[in-house]
Amino acid sequence: MENYEAEVNNLKKFIYIVIFFLFGASALLTGCNNGKTSEDNIVSEVKNEVNLKIMTTNKLLSYMVKDIVKDKHNVNFMFKNETEQWNFVFSKDSLENISNQNLFIYVGASFEPWIGSFIDGLNKDSVGVINASKGVKLVDYDTEIKYNNTVLKDNPYYWLNINNYKVMMLNIKNVIEEKDPENRGFYEENFAKAKKEAETYEKELKDLAEKTKDCLFLVQGDKLDYFVKDNSLKYLKLSEYYGLPIEKRVERADFEKKLKEAHKLILLYESEADKRVNEVLINEYNIKTANIIAYKEGYTFQQIVKYNIDNLNNVLSK
Repeated sequence: MENYEAEVNNLKKFIYIVIFFLFGASALLTGCNNGKTSEDNIVSEVKNEVNLKIMTTNKLLSYMVKDIVKDKHNVNFMFKNETEQWNFVFSKDSLENISNQNLFIYVGASFEPWIGSFIDGLNKDSVGVINASKGVKLVDYDTEIKYNNTVLKDNPYYWLNINNYKVMMLNIKNVIEEKDPENRGFYEENFAKAKKEAETYEKELKDLAEKTKDCLFLVQGDKLDYFVKDNSLKYLKLSEYYGLPIEKRVERADFEKKLKEAHKLILLYESEADKRVNEVLINEYNIKTANIIAYKEGYTFQQIVKYNIDNLNNVLSK
């Protein structure tokens, strides 16, 4: 009997050992399989990750693109400033370079006066070409601007109208989403943030416009047209005063009358040269001055708007 019980106990131990090894081996195999599956998933995610090469014409536009994509894609720009951009003569190498990108985004509205023939030379089967000005509300130049033998009609500084800026950003967002639809939510969120920030600036500018109802703004040239028109500022173009030939200054007396009757005169100048050329007028009529910029090397859209708001606030506080 004792031998029988001993044999039964030994048999039970043997069964327990077998069961232990069977479950252990199963768990080990499962773990190995899970590890392989996890690794396969990681590799698959990397392979499916979209990494776009995006080229813009200038730095300002590249900043706008980065507001949508952040660090997710490779964003570069062609020109540091307007002089480089205006004097650009493209070659076969430059066409091949842009054709090797995934996206080429340009400002449009005559900002790149050579863009038509440049686009014609690109391999558009390879690169997507986007005009950021599509759908924006443009105004015409008052002063004739020529590029080679072409007269440019559209005033290209349209982002100074914040509604135009929002359309511009929408165009950028949409084309990025077309190239990378899996991350649509990411781009939508970034667009919403940029739009909200722009609307905050929009409110500040409207508040400023309310404070300037008694002011008459003098403007040199056409660069600031969107700024004064979008913000409903009461303004006069200085070209009416001395920019036209003498025989065409039929309203000069009326112009001077408006200057004398204005409660407060403020000259908005885009460059120091614009300010210097008006020194006599500034001194004669005790005109306040504010530097308002349309485009500045290295400045983001947000920095441009804040710079303009701060400068206008400063002159109003004096």
